[in-house]
Amino acid sequence: MLKDGDKITMHFVNHWMHKEPTEERTEETGRVFEVKTERGKLGFDGNIRRSPYTCRGELFTPFSVYAWSVIFRNEDNGRLYRYSEMIKGLEEVTGLKDGYIDKINFIS
Repeated sequence: MLKDGDKITMHFVNHWMHKEPTEERTEETGRVFEVKTERGKLGFDGNIRRSPYTCRGELFTPFSVYAWSVIFRNEDNGRLYRYSEMIKGLEEVTGLKDGYIDKINFIS
């Protein structure tokens, strides 16, 4: 599981109206972030544009604000995670029964 100090990249997966899911290129594509804990929540400094609509403009962004279609890759071991509202935490994506993750060509 992800912990403080891990290096991650973020991947926005678009599977709406597509037969094959694709990754969308964004400003965050290819950027490496460091995982940290603030105020008891695990996250990273992901609000790089300091959008007032995300965490009231704060730089630190907990994983819980991201939809399940945002995939986080641990750069040390290549494992993939997403935030699950069902379990209220991160879950490893690889091996899940939905199978869509195997069809995505991630942008480096």
